[in-house]
Order: sequence, then C-alpha cells, then structure tokens
Amino acid sequence: MTLPSGVSLLNLIKNKRLLRHRTVLGCAAMATWLAASVAFGAQVEPTDYQRLAAEVNATGAVTVAIGLDVPPTLRQDLAAMEEKAKPLLSELGVEIFEASYWNNGLGQIGFYVTPNGLQILVNSSNAKSFMPDVTSKSRSRVYDSDGSLDAVEAAINVMAMMSV
Repeated sequence: MTLPSGVSLLNLIKNKRLLRHRTVLGCAAMATWLAASVAFGAQVEPTDYQRLAAEVNATGAVTVAIGLDVPPTLRQDLAAMEEKAKPLLSELGVEIFEASYWNNGLGQIGFYVTPNGLQILVNSSNAKSFMPDVTSKSRSRVYDSDGSLDAVEAAINVMAMMSV
C-alpha cells in the first residue's frame, strides 16, 4: 500500500482509515469464501445455520428440510424423488435418524440429523439447500393432543433418555 505524500502510517492508524481498509479486505475475503462454499456445498442462510448448530449441539439432533436439485418434470414422482435422495442419504449414513425421514414429492426431504450430519450437509453437493424444518411439528403433533409428546421431548432434553 502506497501512502499519499504527507501522510504517515501513524496518522492513518489514528484516523482509523487502516481499520476501514482491513474491514473491506476482510469482507471481500468472506464474500469469496461464502461464494466458494455455495458453489460446492448446500446453501443455507447464515442465521438458519447458527440456529441449527446451536440446537444440534444442545440436543444432539436437529430436524432439517433439504431442497434437492430436481427438475419440475420429476416432481410428484415419488420414485424419482427417492432416487434423487439416495446419494445424499448414503453420504449422511448413520448421521440421520431414518425413522424421521420424509419426502414431499416436490423436491424436498427432511429428517433429524446429528452434529456430524449437519456438517456433512454444509459441504454436500448432493443437496441444493437446507434449512430448519418448520413443518416437523405439524407432522408429529397429531399424536400430541394431550401434551405427552412435549413432555417426552422435554425429559429427553434434560436426561438424554426416557422410558415410555
């Protein structure tokens, strides 16, 4: 970096101009890193990822909804959707809870994933995107009219196991 005549490095630091240059360079580096991660892994909103990471670290699993790269011609064809999901499911292996798996036939699948599974999703080229699964409660709440499911989940979060 060449300084204009009559300007010392000390003056730049005092005026916080150097800090602004560092911030701009840092932002450019972060944008490059984000662009690279989007190009090679599944897309996720940073705030969604932070929320998912906090939950999975606190509870050991978190439910995610995953967008697959599916052409419109395959949508509503569940067999084709299952074929499209197989590479991702194989990649995740034991890092998902198979019993929680769902497929809506419209290019989305979802399941509970472990902390390792969440990291695999971040780097996976088999998923187009992922986010918190806000629909999971609507699928399970049909069995929770008396509040028992909430009680079991709360007990599991505290004790890591529950006898039912």
